[in-house]
Amino acid sequence: MTILTTSLLLIIILTDCFASVTPAHARSLSELTARLPITRQRRLNKRQASGAVGLGDVEDSAYTIQVSIGSSAVPVIFDTGSSDLWVISTDCTTTNCGASVSSAPQISPSWLQSATLPVKFTYGDSAHQTFAAGVIGSDSVSVATLKMDNQFLAACDKTNTNISDQGLSGIFGIGFPSPLSGSVIFSTNINTFISGLPTQGPFVARLIASGQLKEPMFTVTLEREAVEVGGNLGQLTMGALPDAVSNDSLTWVPVRLYTSAQGGLSGTAGNSTEVYPIRWEVPLDDVILNGQSLPKPQLPNGVGYTALIDSGTSFLSGPQQVVASAYSALAVDGAFVSGDISTPPAIPCTSPVHLSFVIGGKAFPVDPRDFLSIQQDTQHCDASSLLPTNPPSTGSLMSWVLGDPFMKSNLIAFYLGNLTHPSIDPPRMGFLSTVPSNADALLQADVQAAQSNGAFIASSVSAPSATFTAASTNADGVAQAPTATPPKNTAFLAQIPIDVVIMAVLWTFPFMMGRITSLQSLQEVIMYYPGYSRRNGDFDLDTKVERD
Repeated sequence: MTILTTSLLLIIILTDCFASVTPAHARSLSELTARLPITRQRRLNKRQASGAVGLGDVEDSAYTIQVSIGSSAVPVIFDTGSSDLWVISTDCTTTNCGASVSSAPQISPSWLQSATLPVKFTYGDSAHQTFAAGVIGSDSVSVATLKMDNQFLAACDKTNTNISDQGLSGIFGIGFPSPLSGSVIFSTNINTFISGLPTQGPFVARLIASGQLKEPMFTVTLEREAVEVGGNLGQLTMGALPDAVSNDSLTWVPVRLYTSAQGGLSGTAGNSTEVYPIRWEVPLDDVILNGQSLPKPQLPNGVGYTALIDSGTSFLSGPQQVVASAYSALAVDGAFVSGDISTPPAIPCTSPVHLSFVIGGKAFPVDPRDFLSIQQDTQHCDASSLLPTNPPSTGSLMSWVLGDPFMKSNLIAFYLGNLTHPSIDPPRMGFLSTVPSNADALLQADVQAAQSNGAFIASSVSAPSATFTAASTNADGVAQAPTATPPKNTAFLAQIPIDVVIMAVLWTFPFMMGRITSLQSLQEVIMYYPGYSRRNGDFDLDTKVERD
C-alpha cells in the first residue's frame, strides 16, 4: 500500500553513536552463507540467523503473518508497501473500526509502554484511500524466532479499513525505514534518523542494525487460494535466500534512490552525498500484453518508468492511459468505450491473458490464473485485477504498483543493503518467475471444473506461528504449496462423518447464522472448521488450528 502518512512527528535525540552499523571492510563472496551479488559489512556471529515462516492467505485478497506482541499473537496483513506495525486496539468500536471489529484479536494501549503520541496512517491512492489512527507505544515483538524488545508500534482505535471483516488485526509493514515511507520514526534530520535506527526503527531495520540476520534481506512467495489452490508456498524467508534457490537464477535490479529534489531525505554535513530509498521501487523496461508492448506514459525528465512491488494490494495498478490501452485490447467485440476506464471490460474466462512486466531485461509474466477476476456464476470474468492509479508525484514517482497477482507468479528477494550508507551496499531486488509452461491449460481446466462444480475455488489458510521447512520444491528450488481440488458437493458431504458436520455447524453458528443456504455453503463452513485440514482435505479432531 502506498503510504501518504500524515499527522506524525517524533523527533528522537540520542547521545549514543551509531557504531554498530558503521560500515566495516567488505568480505569476499566466498565467505558468504548465501550467494548474493553483494558485499558484506558485518561478520557473522552466533546471534545471526535465517529461517522461513509461513504466510496466511485470505482467498487471495490479503496475505497474512502471525506476529506476537508481548504475550499476544495477532494475525496481521503482510505489507511490503509500508514500513510500520499497527494493531487494532481494545478502544475500537463498531462505529470507529467496523461492525466486525469484535471478531479480530486486539491489543490494549495499556499494555504498551508510553502509549501517548498520536499517529495516523493513510494508504492507497486518490481513488482507493484508507486510514488508521491511534497512539504509538512499545512492547516486545516477535516473528517466529526473531524478537525485538521495546519495539515501537501503534494501537489504533480508528480505521476505515475492512481488515477486521477478515478476522485480521492490523498491518505489518516490511518496507524501508525511511520517515517518508511511513516509519514511526519521523524526522527530517538525517543524523537523527540514522542514530535512532537501532533502537527506534521498524522491526526488520532493527533486526539488521542489531546483527540478528545473516544477510540484510528477506524473500517472499505467495500462495494461490482462488481459482486453483497451490502454486508457490506462502513463505517469508528472513536473512537469506531459501536454501534450495540459487542466486544465479534470479534477475537482480537496483532499488530506486530518491534525491532530495525528488522528495527523498536531505543529507547533512558528513553525509551529504548519500541518497536513500523510500520504497521497494524498481526500474520497469516494458509492459507487454498478449505479445504487444503497451504504450509508455509521457513522464517528466528524470522521473523514469518504475514499479512498486506491494504485497498489500490485490491489484495491478498503472497509468490511466496505459490501462485504457490494455482495456481496449482485451475487450471483446468492441465492448470497451475508448477512454472510459471506470468499468473494466468483460473477458472470456477460458481465454488466457498474457501480461508481462519486463524488469532487468527479462519478461516476468503474470500467471493467467492470477490475472483472472472471477464472478460467482462461473460464466463471466473481467479485467478488474488491472486498475488505473495516480500519476507520479514528488516522493512517489512510480508509474505502476504490482500487487499480489504479480507476486504470486514470482519469487521475489528484497535486499535492504546498508541502511545508513546505501552507496556502500545499495538496496536491490531479485526476481524469479515461477509461472509453469502449461499455465494456459491449467486455467482452462480450472474454469471447466468450476463450471461443472458450480463455483470457483476460494479458500483461506491461516499463517502458522513457527518456522518450517517446505515439503517440496519446483525445479528452481522454490517451495510449492500442496494442491487441493475440492470434489463435487455431494461427494464432499458423503466423506464427512455426521458428528463432524454437527460440530462444524455448531462451532460456526454465531458467525454464520443465516448464511447456510446450500450444499456449497455448508461445504465452505466445514472447510473453515478448526479440525479440517484444507491442505490435505481431511479431519484431525485432536489438532487445534488457529483461525485468523
